[in-house]
Amino acid sequence: MPTYRYLMFTNAAEGKDAEFNDWYDSIHIPDIMAVDGFKSFQRFKVIDSPHTPGRTHNYAALYELEGSDPNAVLDRLVASFTEGRMRMSDTIDLATGKPVLLESFD
Repeated sequence: MPTYRYLMFTNAAEGKDAEFNDWYDSIHIPDIMAVDGFKSFQRFKVIDSPHTPGRTHNYAALYELEGSDPNAVLDRLVASFTEGRMRMSDTIDLATGKPVLLESFD
């Protein structure tokens, strides 16, 4: 069975990087990991490099999803947001978020 990963590229709101990272680590990650089907995560800072031309995001998070239906897991994530269980912050630039769903070749 393939393994699924959910990759989210994000940016902090202008001038709010420290607050964004604190919120992401202490509030957002626990909220996401409380959603059924999220197994693990890793966070990354995207760095300037000649090998990342045209970089538009400063941060990335990679989540491992459980099960054979990643869309059902992501539907539960959206529901947690729309039903008010996902605590959002004005420190995240929601307009620039970029989600990517990945499937392994297993």
